[in-house]
Amino acid sequence: MQNWVEGLNVALDCVDAGKSAEAERLCQRMLDEDGENQAVLLLLGLAIGAQGEFARAQPILVRVGHAEAEGSDRRYDAAAAHVRWRCRTLVAPLYRECLRCAPEDSPLRYCVAGFLHEVHALDDAKDVLAEGLRRHPRWPAAHQLLGMVHADKGQFGAAIAQFRLVTTLVPLDPAGWANLGMMLKVEGRFDAALKAYDRAVALAPGNARYRVNRTVALLHAGRMRDAWRDCQARG
Repeated sequence: MQNWVEGLNVALDCVDAGKSAEAERLCQRMLDEDGENQAVLLLLGLAIGAQGEFARAQPILVRVGHAEAEGSDRRYDAAAAHVRWRCRTLVAPLYRECLRCAPEDSPLRYCVAGFLHEVHALDDAKDVLAEGLRRHPRWPAAHQLLGMVHADKGQFGAAIAQFRLVTTLVPLDPAGWANLGMMLKVEGRFDAALKAYDRAVALAPGNARYRVNRTVALLHAGRMRDAWRDCQARG
C-alpha cells in the first residue's frame, strides 16, 4: 500500500466492524513494505488478539511495547496513539494479559501504564506502576510517569516527591527537572520552581518548551523584568 495511513484507517474500520481477520491481512500487506511501522504492528497484534489468538498476538504486542518504552522510533507515535485510542477496549485487556504472562517485563509494564495514563485510567496506571516499583524501586521512568499520574489526579505534593526522586536518580535528565519545576509552580513555590527550570534549561538549552515554562514561572513570581529578559534571550 502506497499510503499506509489510509491503509491503517481502513484496517481500523475493519476491526470496528468485527472483521479482524481482514484487518490482519491488511496489516500484513503494509508490513511487507515497512516491517518497522510500530502503528501497523500494534494494530496487527490487536487484530490477532481480537480473534482470540493471544499466543500469536502476545509477541507482537510485547515487541511494540518495548519499542514504545525505549522511544526507538518516533515516526509512528501519533499513528500508534490513534490506534490505541480507536481500539482502547481491546488494548487494555490484551496488554494486561501480556503483563500477567511477563510480570518482570519492565518495558511492557511501562507501556501498559502509559496507555492507562493516556486514556485517563489513572488509578489503574498507578497500580501498574506501583507494582513495577515494588519490583524495581530505582526505576526513573516509572517514577517520572507516576509523577505525571499524580499530577493529573491533582496530587501535586505526591507528584513533586516523584519528580524529586527522578532528579536524584538521573540528575542529568532535564525532563525530571522541568516536571519538578512545573509542579512547584503549581504549588506557588516560585523560587524553587525557577531553580528547577534553570537546571532543565542548562541541561537542554535548545528545548523551547522548558524556556517558555521558565518565563511563565517568572511572570507568576511577579518578576516581569526577568521574564522580559528571558523572552529577549530566546529571540
